[in-house]
Amino acid sequence: MLRPVSTPFSSLVVVRLGRTDSAGVWYFTEALDLAHEVFEEFLSSSGAPLHLFLAPGSVRLPIVHAEADFRAPVRCGDSLRVSLAITSCTKRSFSVVCDFQLLDGTPVASTRIVHAGAAASGSGSADLPESLLQALGALA
Repeated sequence: MLRPVSTPFSSLVVVRLGRTDSAGVWYFTEALDLAHEVFEEFLSSSGAPLHLFLAPGSVRLPIVHAEADFRAPVRCGDSLRVSLAITSCTKRSFSVVCDFQLLDGTPVASTRIVHAGAAASGSGSADLPESLLQALGALA
């Protein structure tokens, strides 16, 4: 089980039909997708939008680990509060944890996504950009 998070950054999302299976229940991979969308929202709000790190020659940020835990079913139309925290951050990698709750406070899922800095040339690891480290520091 992932550790619960309490953080200053959160987002409200509605589970749409396209994020559910044929029974109308949230499809498991969509938790990771939503977590990444909230992470992108955080970066944009902190003045370091993700597209800045995708320019040619930039350090790449591949996902090197992802996990999700589910505690309760989520259905099409449910509104979720997603709280985001940075649980570890070094000069070459960071972990993003998201805690998903129904609006009544019922916890439904948690995710952890680990990114590592990779050289744009594809040959080895690289230090994370300073602008990204500063943004992540706000939640670390």
